[in-house]
Amino acid sequence: MLCELYNSSISTALSAPRRNEDKPGAISEVLAILSRETVNVASLNMARDASSLQAQCFIFLDDDISDGALSALRGLSTLKNVARIRLA
Repeated sequence: MLCELYNSSISTALSAPRRNEDKPGAISEVLAILSRETVNVASLNMARDASSLQAQCFIFLDDDISDGALSALRGLSTLKNVARIRLA
């Protein structure tokens, strides 16, 4: 199902499957790291539990990201877990 998202050629998905802190600016920190990599975001999906201030995020990218960018994402205090999934 992930590979057939809108019939596009998405090569990488970033997943934060464990719950992360739902705080203002958390998404912009993630997008700033991706922007520095000049990687296009194909799709971004969020879900949250307002009662616990926890969120889940799945980001589908057109290109892969470097190990350094992945480390930078993992270093963000608002993210509890980040996983890279290569689809191609």
